[in-house]
Amino acid sequence: MSWMPETLTPQPDPDFVQRLKAIDPALRVVFGYQRYFEKRWAIERKLTSEQYHHAYRSLIESSESRFVDQPIFDSTKPVFDEYGEIVTYEQIGVNKYDLAPEYEWFCFADQLNEDLLMQIKRSYAFYERHPISRAKFEMEEEQKQYREAQRKKHAEVIEEGLDEAYSATRKKVVFGYGETRNERDINEI
Repeated sequence: MSWMPETLTPQPDPDFVQRLKAIDPALRVVFGYQRYFEKRWAIERKLTSEQYHHAYRSLIESSESRFVDQPIFDSTKPVFDEYGEIVTYEQIGVNKYDLAPEYEWFCFADQLNEDLLMQIKRSYAFYERHPISRAKFEMEEEQKQYREAQRKKHAEVIEEGLDEAYSATRKKVVFGYGETRNERDINEI
């Protein structure tokens, strides 16, 4: 689609663009309707040549076209079949869709403000600039999950042992007061 209304392709604030480039020169901000059909801002990061060739190697090596026709339909103009059911919508145009874009999606944003810049800085600090801290955090999370799994497994083994003790002795196991078989009142025995 060669022409788009200005409301669908607004230009970002130059000050925001400059501050975004200060975080990483490979970042850019575009309005997401053209590529993502989202009426929000899209922050994108330029792929390195190695990433680009790794991601799109099959498309590059084949003789296929990088761009495909993407039909655009008007959802206010339905097309009906002979039974009165909606089968499609009227096609009003064609968009050239890039199968191998040079930029990858980073995040969406409703507003371009200081909070968004802070979120991007934090993300870069965690994922890009401090991989050792991230590795330590991920290792601690794995250990925490492992301990929790071991605790659950231990509780299940104890529960099974109580059930086996009940079956073997044909008596109720007394552990206090409660409604379950494992916590019966001593007066019930």
